[in-house]
Amino acid sequence: MPHQPFLQGIQAYWDALGQPGQPPELGESRIDAFVDLLHVTSTAAHGFRLLETLESTYAAMAVGDSSQPWRLHWALQVGEVEPFVAADLEGLIFLADTIADPEGMHRVYTLKDGMRGDLEFADLTNALRWMTAQVQRAKGELDDAQLQDIQSEASALLDDDWEKGPTSALYIVEELLDTPLFEAWDAISRGQWPLVESDGTDASVDREDGWQRRLSLWLTRRFLATRSLELPEEIGVSDMDAVHRALVDHLIDFEQAIHAGDVPGIIDQAAAGEDPKLAMMAVEWME
Repeated sequence: MPHQPFLQGIQAYWDALGQPGQPPELGESRIDAFVDLLHVTSTAAHGFRLLETLESTYAAMAVGDSSQPWRLHWALQVGEVEPFVAADLEGLIFLADTIADPEGMHRVYTLKDGMRGDLEFADLTNALRWMTAQVQRAKGELDDAQLQDIQSEASALLDDDWEKGPTSALYIVEELLDTPLFEAWDAISRGQWPLVESDGTDASVDREDGWQRRLSLWLTRRFLATRSLELPEEIGVSDMDAVHRALVDHLIDFEQAIHAGDVPGIIDQAAAGEDPKLAMMAVEWME
């Protein structure tokens, strides 16, 4: 059940947007309630809205389409974050971690031009406080100095042990962005392969919160280093959620194409698909 300061933050944000009455019934958990709030207020002036991530990220990466941020959206999906944006803050993407930290808090990060931003929040309550102030500033109800004061109080420098490894959503997203999966597809189309060194670590197979995104990062790194996919024997594909099963299926298809010398299934599918640009690029990939 969401705690009282969080509920007060929801109401304050709702009021700042000029919404009538009280918010409708929202999700039971804090992260679900937060996501629902952004959804129901998405059309409000100066409000924040959920970022709809792109579909067909694997097909686009496989054929080498760089016209849209496929790699970023893939990393956001596998990283299990809820991205959201505001029209008044162009280029800034907020990432709410769907996995709570040891204190039960859902941290909020920012990305700017694909890099970690300076604005971060230790929990959703503080994020809502700043978001409310941002709306009020956009409507002329606060000045820059007042917004800065609230930002100084509400934001936090997230640099504890949680952030130094794959427990952190931002760590996962940044590491996925650094993996050369996109480049590997380009290289294999020319009979080459990027040089990737394995870190030699074993997969973490504990079933604690966030285990699937940690495993997906490990599988991606290991595949790019060895050109083979092998799940830990304790883990079955059926144990994984859809976004992580999709990654495993993609890597299996890639592995079969590498060792059998066949055209990858995802390339065939893209060539026969409904997206004309991806279809054209898939045909070019096969030539």
